[in-house]
Amino acid sequence: MKKIPNIDYPDSFQSEKDDGRGASVSQMPLHRNILDNMINGYVCVDVLYENGQVVDFLFREVNAAYQRLTGLSDVVGRRLTEVMPRTVDSNPVFFRKLLEVAENGTPARFESYIEVRNTWYLSSVFSPEEGRLVAIIDDITARKLAEEKLLESEERFRRLFEDHSAIMMVIDTTTRRIVNANEAAARFYGWSIDELCQMAIHQLNSLPPEVSKRMMEEYRSIGKTQFEFRHRRRDGSIRDVEVFSNNIDVSDRNLNYVIINDITAKKLLEAQAAIRISLHEKADSDSVLELLRLLLDEIEKVTGSSAGFCFSVARDRSSFQYQALSTTATEARIDNAFGDEHYPLNKYTVWAGALRERTVAIRNGNVSSRQLDGKAGEHSGLKRELVVPIIRGERIEAVLGIGNKATDYNEEDSQWVKAVADLAWDIIEKKIAEDDFRKLQEQLHHTQKMELVGQLASGIAHEINNPLNFIQINFTAQQGYIADLLSLFNDFRNAVKESMNEGRFDKSVMQKLLQKEVELELDSLGDEMSAIFVDSQKGIDRIRKIVEGMLSLSYRHSPDVPALSDLNQAILDTLNVARGEYRCCADISTNLGTLPQVPCVIDQINQVLLNLVVNSAHAIQSQQRPSNGMISIRTWADRRNVYCSIADDGPGIPEEIREHVFNPFFTTKKAGKGTGLGLSISYDIIVNRHKGEFSVNSPQEGGAVFTFSLPLGIKTQAPEYPYEYFI
Repeated sequence: MKKIPNIDYPDSFQSEKDDGRGASVSQMPLHRNILDNMINGYVCVDVLYENGQVVDFLFREVNAAYQRLTGLSDVVGRRLTEVMPRTVDSNPVFFRKLLEVAENGTPARFESYIEVRNTWYLSSVFSPEEGRLVAIIDDITARKLAEEKLLESEERFRRLFEDHSAIMMVIDTTTRRIVNANEAAARFYGWSIDELCQMAIHQLNSLPPEVSKRMMEEYRSIGKTQFEFRHRRRDGSIRDVEVFSNNIDVSDRNLNYVIINDITAKKLLEAQAAIRISLHEKADSDSVLELLRLLLDEIEKVTGSSAGFCFSVARDRSSFQYQALSTTATEARIDNAFGDEHYPLNKYTVWAGALRERTVAIRNGNVSSRQLDGKAGEHSGLKRELVVPIIRGERIEAVLGIGNKATDYNEEDSQWVKAVADLAWDIIEKKIAEDDFRKLQEQLHHTQKMELVGQLASGIAHEINNPLNFIQINFTAQQGYIADLLSLFNDFRNAVKESMNEGRFDKSVMQKLLQKEVELELDSLGDEMSAIFVDSQKGIDRIRKIVEGMLSLSYRHSPDVPALSDLNQAILDTLNVARGEYRCCADISTNLGTLPQVPCVIDQINQVLLNLVVNSAHAIQSQQRPSNGMISIRTWADRRNVYCSIADDGPGIPEEIREHVFNPFFTTKKAGKGTGLGLSISYDIIVNRHKGEFSVNSPQEGGAVFTFSLPLGIKTQAPEYPYEYFI
């Protein structure tokens, strides 16, 4: 065994020498003071050898901190294996580290766990000279526990990150490259985790890199951590995603931790609702073809397609009847694929299959998702298409299709387009029904107008015939007068010629001419001819007014397009035309106020006025009175409406049937005297088409009063009407 050397301190610091046992009995005061006030533990040991091999260590010196940190006391002069027998057995690494420093003299720093103390220590060991070791130790249990918790936390996070069903990524904020991604991200995007970690985030984003980066920076400047993007997957499909982003610092590296949710389904539902709302809003103003085009344009936009088409199916199911194209399809016409002529359905694979199978059909490239009849057939210019039959009951009403999406159509596209088409068709079908009903109404209006014309025909013919007869009589009288004047004129002309030829004037000839003037009563003849011209002009004016009234009643503006019109003039035109109906049974009294021009479809209002005047005349006529009744017409206006009331002093309308007078086909007239459509059509014109009001009242004194109003809508300058009209 090697002899344990003594520790020799400089004389100026040493007060006593070694006691001969290899342990220091007294240290220099400064050295002792430093050791006893150290926070870290200090221990000095001598190396014990056997046969030149290190076998143990002998405690030579320790400080107070060592005893506090290890719980060991009275260790100086004792062997390590004696003081810590369990530690040597349970922690061979600790003992081996001491042996390595003792053997090669290389300092070492290591951590060790002392099981008997349940404590972690950090030891810094060096050899100041051969055969001696010095160690500085510190209790790092708290730190180790914190690290263990951190590791546990990191492990939990790693498992949460890797195994979580949500799509997660870690992105370098400087390079924008993907640092890590979980399995959910790999499944969603179609690239492996390793492949994703070789990519930058902008390779997934459909936006240009600079736009995406600028947008993120702008949003972060206002504290926003939630974003919506459109991400591209490996198969080329585009998905709407919601990104939750937070910055984290790891090892002086700024990273971006993101959680990504696929919100494509949500966006599709939102788009579906938006399309339905848009169709609802435009259903009143747009035509069926305009609504179909709007629908196709929106479906194109959501699915990323560049062609849209919808055809109604003919009853024979072998051809298309009507067509609507999207805006892009209309502009491009896809090499005339959407012309007026179409492939027969039994020769066009995808469309034929959609109709026959009554389900959605998809063709991506030359491959159809449903093999239909095995025959080739496709519109030129369409590389991909999705066709949806719209079915109501047992009948296929229409076929809607989209085409030329950048990627293949899939089942999600199929389900969404079908759902949108079904929802939208309810609105469009209602619009079609409304259009059909409106056409039926127009036919009924026309029928009722023709009925009125039929009723008025004899009266109008009589009204025109009277002035015509008068003009004819006047014309015959004028012919006689003119013949006499011509005879006198010719006599005068011949007398003048004879006088000029003979060179003298024959007084007897002049006397004969003067006598003829007396016989013809030339002065009164001129007055009578002037009177005939005046009377004839009156007859012509009467005919002109009747004709103008008829033209006014028959004049058509663009369907349902209001124009500023003069209600008072319409009343006068109506009275001119209807005179034959009322002149033998009723007098007319008018009190036409000063009215602004009102926006309306004037020929429809003329029809209402004519119905009311004729009904009043017929009501008075039904009483078979010995004298004429009275029809009173009054107009007035306020800031919002113009008003017209037509009253008669006929039999009135009993209260029990008053609420039915506006019902279609309801009439109190005898069979064959009317269809019962006049008042119902008048009500429809005023209330439904012009958004006005229409009412009927029977005063206590008798008769009936019909009053309607028309909204002004447009402010106009009221013209002056000095109307006092009495017939």
